[in-house]
Amino acid sequence: MKVGWNLWNLYIGNLMLGSSLLLYDGCPYYLSKTAFWDIMDKYKVTFAFIVTSVIDAFEKEDIVPAPDCKLEHLKLLSIGASPVKLQNIDFILKKVKPDFLVGCLYGATEVIGVFSGFDYNSPVYSSEIQCPALGVDIRIFDDKGNSIVGKSGELVIATPTPSFPVCLWNDEGGSKMQDTYFSKFPNVWAQSDEAWIDPKTRGIIIIGRSDCTIKQHGQRFASEDIYWAIHDIEEIADSICVAQVNDRGDSRAILFVKVKNGHILEKDIICKIEENILKEFTIFYIPKVILQVKDIPTSPKGFVDIISTGTRQIWNKKVPGTQMEKLRSIIQDKYGVKFENYWDFHEWSIKNYSQFWEEVWNFYEVVCSKPYDQPSRRIGDRIIDVEWFPGAELNYAENILRYRDDGVALICVDEDGKELNVTFAQMYEEVRLYAAAFKKIGLQKGDRVACYMSNRREAIYSMLAAASMGAMFGGPLPFYGPKTVAAIMNIMKPKFLITVDRFQFNKREFNTLDSLPEIVNDQEFIEKVIIIPTREGSKLKDISSVNNSCFLDEFLKRGRNSDGNIPELVFEQFSFNQPVFINFTSGTTGLPKGLVHSAGVGWNLWNLYIGNLMLGSSLLLYDGCPYYLSKTAFWDIMDKYKVTFAFIVTSVIDAFEKENIVPAPDCKLEHLKLLSVGASPVKLQNIDFILKKVKNDFLVVCLYGATEVIGLFCSFDYNSPVYSSEIQCPALGVDIRIFDDKGNSIVGKSGELVIATPTPSFPVCVWNDEGGSKMQDTYFSKFPNVWVQSDEAWIDPKTRGIIIIGRSDCTIKQHGQRFASEDIYWARPVEL
Repeated sequence: MKVGWNLWNLYIGNLMLGSSLLLYDGCPYYLSKTAFWDIMDKYKVTFAFIVTSVIDAFEKEDIVPAPDCKLEHLKLLSIGASPVKLQNIDFILKKVKPDFLVGCLYGATEVIGVFSGFDYNSPVYSSEIQCPALGVDIRIFDDKGNSIVGKSGELVIATPTPSFPVCLWNDEGGSKMQDTYFSKFPNVWAQSDEAWIDPKTRGIIIIGRSDCTIKQHGQRFASEDIYWAIHDIEEIADSICVAQVNDRGDSRAILFVKVKNGHILEKDIICKIEENILKEFTIFYIPKVILQVKDIPTSPKGFVDIISTGTRQIWNKKVPGTQMEKLRSIIQDKYGVKFENYWDFHEWSIKNYSQFWEEVWNFYEVVCSKPYDQPSRRIGDRIIDVEWFPGAELNYAENILRYRDDGVALICVDEDGKELNVTFAQMYEEVRLYAAAFKKIGLQKGDRVACYMSNRREAIYSMLAAASMGAMFGGPLPFYGPKTVAAIMNIMKPKFLITVDRFQFNKREFNTLDSLPEIVNDQEFIEKVIIIPTREGSKLKDISSVNNSCFLDEFLKRGRNSDGNIPELVFEQFSFNQPVFINFTSGTTGLPKGLVHSAGVGWNLWNLYIGNLMLGSSLLLYDGCPYYLSKTAFWDIMDKYKVTFAFIVTSVIDAFEKENIVPAPDCKLEHLKLLSVGASPVKLQNIDFILKKVKNDFLVVCLYGATEVIGLFCSFDYNSPVYSSEIQCPALGVDIRIFDDKGNSIVGKSGELVIATPTPSFPVCVWNDEGGSKMQDTYFSKFPNVWVQSDEAWIDPKTRGIIIIGRSDCTIKQHGQRFASEDIYWARPVEL
């Protein structure tokens, strides 16, 4: 997990609970095929999240636990970040650990958290997100904004949640926020993900992003643009243009052409096609590949069809004593209600969202110096126009650092085999020193601290130090090149940048120091660049070419008084809406948007996982590629450090499957209780791979979330059924609906996923969005008064599970049939 991804932020929150975090600096599975699981076992990891793509890679490379790796402490493994496939779950349950909770998670950078939850006492079905998180009203909308089940549509959040971002960075007036999340459907948060709710299980399947247009040579265009440009060519009977997307989000256009009888697609017809396109558009619209086919499918058997017909129940157990069951019991007793199942609980949480979030506040004993006047107060007509916990004064870092004992907070491991445990007491002292040093060099409330490094403990220290005094924290992923990083710096305008001289991933050296002059030397607003030397020899490097730079030791010396003592750590008190994080979206719909989040969040995925520290959980930080050492290394690490909950992105599960990366025979992953998969649509084979090749009897769930909320829209419930490749359920308090083109809520049809209930996970604003026009245009312009996430999704009418199809602007609509370009890939082979 990299600093700069919302999961990092999310997991830090566990420190507030006294949980330990395992920080692995490097790739935890490159050492051997069992290394990852060995790490999980060694450090007694109880909860882990693994992205789906990693599960794919594990399955492919047979990266499984060694025979003596039982993973006894691993209680839950969650999967997400892309759609979770059935084989992902099968792989985990069959090859990793057979009897624990594996769930699919769904969250987002936007909320630095998850929209989905899980319940130990509810059934879990393979590849389905078990359930929405409490307080999260997840719905699937069709194009008209109708809530649908059993049909793919747009995933939305229909209930206010404190996880929504405060704002988008540099979004004065809120137009970016409005345009991105509220323009599609009124008064719901639309996450721009395509999903499906299984009508049988109520599980959710994230299909993919709902705004998946073709992007070729940097030019975005729709499939129908090409169709209408060439449809009047005499020799052509029919055509369809689809996108083939690469790992950078760019794509090439492939045009399939059916010619009329007596004709062959030869050079003269191809020339006519190109000429017609050039008459309407530019050379960048000409498809990279033009192929002749016998027929064009009008209703392809695509992603939703495959999952809805192939999904199977993979979890249906009762797990007593879960935190969700405790909260459920408290609410039932207090309000005199009776919840027969998770769905009853969820319905109450979205209809009574203000009371629900108040109970969450009380349940987790949020530390505050001044109580709130009321849990929420409406300040406008939009779904995000809610002031959460007005009157309260608190500090995010104080809540994360509530545990200060000798329990393990962070387990830090890297590709070189270096290992360091950090206790909660030690973490507190480190944050105290960092905060004193930052204060000495001028950090104040409202300033920004940028972070550009791999998955290291120093990122957590600096983030919590900044939060303690009301400064904001954010930055780019470590793999971003200097031009992109410089662009993000220019948007964020940080006062300080903390970075590393280098980092290693999959044996490859990334020399950050060489890029720093290009990144910072023209940025006059950066007053100090703090460089962390990652090896002993690093301190000898010449950093004079980086303006206003110093090594970490020099910076930290400033935090001590003349007598060598460190000043006491002061947690400045702020309102609930005080900005903490600036998270940047991927930029698939334009330049990356900086979403500003308050103390009420805990995502995206880095941010999300940090929140677990508030619970006293341990975080495993692996700096590098955890499976390059061997085909079992990833699972060995999981086993060694006794990971109980893990999230793996779908693409990694795909890679694992391809390379047969599975646990070694003696790696039992006994501690792994739940594995969630997400970040892109989860396929049936992803779940099958996990349950067959990784571990065969534990909870595997599909997650769905977003950068916008730094969290999850969907959740899972240990005590509800889970269906493979479907998101089990919306998170409590998140009202996800699928809208059709007219804003009607639909089920059993694909449509636009929207959020129809306020949630504190919505962002405070979009950075530098004066007036809120960016926010309005991005999220509220499509449908009024719902948050539109721009994802295409489908709700299974049988299971109530949700399938995320993809971005909703990457959806082809032909003969009234909505489908994604990747559906053509999944359709039966067409003779060329």
